[in-house]
Amino acid sequence: MVEKINFWSWADDDRIRNEFEKLNLIEILILIFGVALVPFLEVIGFVFGFDHDPSSMVLGLEKFFWWATFFIVIVHTGIFRIEIHWPPSWQKKFSEADFRMLLILFFVTGIYVVLVFWPGVANILFVKMNLIVGDKKIYFLKIWIGFLSVLEQELEFRLILYYSLNRIFGRHAAFFGSSLFFGFWHEADLFYRMATFSGGAIFSTITIATGSVIPAIILHSAINFSALLLAIALQ
Repeated sequence: MVEKINFWSWADDDRIRNEFEKLNLIEILILIFGVALVPFLEVIGFVFGFDHDPSSMVLGLEKFFWWATFFIVIVHTGIFRIEIHWPPSWQKKFSEADFRMLLILFFVTGIYVVLVFWPGVANILFVKMNLIVGDKKIYFLKIWIGFLSVLEQELEFRLILYYSLNRIFGRHAAFFGSSLFFGFWHEADLFYRMATFSGGAIFSTITIATGSVIPAIILHSAINFSALLLAIALQ
């Protein structure tokens, strides 16, 4: 009898999953709402075609849940304990992974690369980076703020949201949901959101495989900094 290969056999993030198992359901729901409330409304508005600009009440709720989320993760400090499984420790797990997962990862990476250079996406990216560059000068403070933004996004979407969704709905829904909400967290056209969705899926894969959000932070920062250098070069 041939043993069936687990779709997530390459995952090496048991420590983080175990930390989220310690949270009760109310805490998990607060974490989800603290990160995904507005992106969720963006998705609903996009699907049903109505005005999805958040009201002051929604923004107030988002702020409340965000601070509640901050309190929860500070109390459960074990979530942030650093433990990274680098190659080759998880290289074998990738080699034994379900072929479907490797195919999806290859497809998502290809889509991401194509969309980054898509005319509309490239223009939006250039504008965003150009705002950071300013008048042909690089301001250290703005670059630092850009890094803090990356840090916030990775902690919120790859750590808090993914593992909260995973706790309730399982890995498949958490992987898709966290990437989808990450895409709709960015205010831009559909192609740009598709690019950020694909990027989010790549960052999630790295986090799951290494058991830490740090490699995703490094890659995300490198991509954004490369876009910044490109914006400078094109000025």
